[in-house]
Amino acid sequence: MQHAVDRSGRTVVTPRGRRSRRVAQGWRGQRHLVVDRGDAIVPAGEHIERLAYETGEGRLRSTFQRLSRLEDEFGTRTVYERLAGWTIDVHVYGVPDSNPEKLDVTVHRGTSDEYRSSWCVVFQPPDDGGAALLANQQEPNRWRGFWTYDPETVTQVDGYLDRSF
Repeated sequence: MQHAVDRSGRTVVTPRGRRSRRVAQGWRGQRHLVVDRGDAIVPAGEHIERLAYETGEGRLRSTFQRLSRLEDEFGTRTVYERLAGWTIDVHVYGVPDSNPEKLDVTVHRGTSDEYRSSWCVVFQPPDDGGAALLANQQEPNRWRGFWTYDPETVTQVDGYLDRSF
């Protein structure tokens, strides 16, 4: 199960997988979030990664603060290996504390505050749609940001990452 926010702003629980994708596609707004635990954002990021995988094509951009997180977070490397196996243009961003070897993705390295304190997962399919999560770390384990399915906002976030990271 995952938590989502419906159009009236109420928190709802939806099943994961294809059914949650249909629920999400029916909602086109954006919701702001403030969380006191980074792991509370994980389901939104995983949902966007799943959306990319199920679509099978498009572009996915993900920030990891540190590139070593691709290796040291359980299952993350496997997810990105599978995503790269499709016709998805996968970009990963992070502080270069390790070098993700034998992973068919475009790696972006940087040391700015944005690299160290941003949590973004953006999927843009070839047609209209997609999803974006954008959060900034306010203090340890406290994040402020938003997630959206609005196509214009998804395009703007994708463009910002392309130009600025």
